[in-house]
Amino acid sequence: METETKRPILAIIIGILALLVFSIAVSYAFFTANFGGGETTTSISVTGGTLFFAIDGVPAVTVNNVIPDNSPAASKSFTVTADNTTVDMPLQYEIALVVTQNSFSSNAITYTMSGANTSANGAQALTIFEHQYLLTGTSESILGRGYFDPGLQVSHTYNLNVFFRDTGFPQNENQGKVFKAHVILRNPTQGS
Repeated sequence: METETKRPILAIIIGILALLVFSIAVSYAFFTANFGGGETTTSISVTGGTLFFAIDGVPAVTVNNVIPDNSPAASKSFTVTADNTTVDMPLQYEIALVVTQNSFSSNAITYTMSGANTSANGAQALTIFEHQYLLTGTSESILGRGYFDPGLQVSHTYNLNVFFRDTGFPQNENQGKVFKAHVILRNPTQGS
């Protein structure tokens, strides 16, 4: 009888340990995936702070089977949260939109972005009020840069809106076209 009650507790402990190992592996993979070009792991220190990136829903932004409209064809909300444990150095970040597929005609897809400094710490990336136009094909666009002053669990929230705007003219050439993209977070010195 005593063995039967220990099994669920042991299963819970093993599950928690597996989740912890998985979380560490994902965090490690995120930071190591951002080393590129001439960078080496010794030239980037993350001992002063940690950035967390949370996206509502799935990370991809996909637009297909859409009709021209002045409302967003897709919206993506995300939060950047930081633990900046430095004494007096800001923890900087850069947000980029990576377009992996855009078969719409050039300038047919646009985007805007708004942000809020929800912790009143540092500065979030500037709001993009004017529609930014995207070209056909793949591309990468810097959405903005922000930073956090020292503090724990401080955050900036953002809302990215993607549009297929109505021009008032026939847009039949964009029937059946696809737009796929995702948002990334990186160190500003690793920009494109």
